[in-house]
Amino acid sequence: MATFIVITFTSVPCAFAAEKVYINGIDANFPPFGYVDKKGSPDGFDVKSVDWIAKEMGFKVTHKPMDWAGIIPSLRAKKIDL
Repeated sequence: MATFIVITFTSVPCAFAAEKVYINGIDANFPPFGYVDKKGSPDGFDVKSVDWIAKEMGFKVTHKPMDWAGIIPSLRAKKIDL
């Protein structure tokens, strides 16, 4: 099973706007790609990959664990960004 990361940015930065924090929906039941560790923090390959991309591109990201079936509906409802 392949894991795909789709990142779409539509907002335009503004000098006076608050910094946008993108929300990454992860399948929390798909280790080693996405899971919640013993401390209750999202972890896995997908989380670390998006953290690295965010650091390199200079944006903030928060990871939101959810069931895989909720990823696409959450994207469509704009509850998550990627």
